[in-house]
Amino acid sequence: MFNNSQTKITTTEVFLPKGGGAIQGIGETFQANEFTGTAALSIPIPTSPCRGFEPQLSIEYSSGSGNGTFGLGWSLAIPNISRKTSKAIPKYKVLLLTMTLMLAQAF
Repeated sequence: MFNNSQTKITTTEVFLPKGGGAIQGIGETFQANEFTGTAALSIPIPTSPCRGFEPQLSIEYSSGSGNGTFGLGWSLAIPNISRKTSKAIPKYKVLLLTMTLMLAQAF
C-alpha cells in the first residue's frame, strides 16, 4: 500500500466570477493602424503556473494577415527555444559544444 502522507499535491482553487458588478474584459487589446486601415486584436489565454513559470499565451487576430492556424487572420504565438546561427554555426564535437540558444521573441 502507498502512504499518502508522503505525497502531497497542491491545487489552485478556481472560482466563478461574482455577479452584480460591471462587465470587465479579460485583458484583450485592440489596435487600429490608421495608415493601412488594418485592425489587430490580442486575447490572452490564462494558464496555470508550474514550478514558478507561467507561459504567456495569447491568440491574435490581424485583418491584414492571411490564413493562419485558427482561420483567416488568426494566429497563436507559441514560446519556443531555437538555435541562434547568425553569429556562428554550432560545432558538434565530443568535448566542445558551442551553441547559442534563445527564447522566442527575446533579443
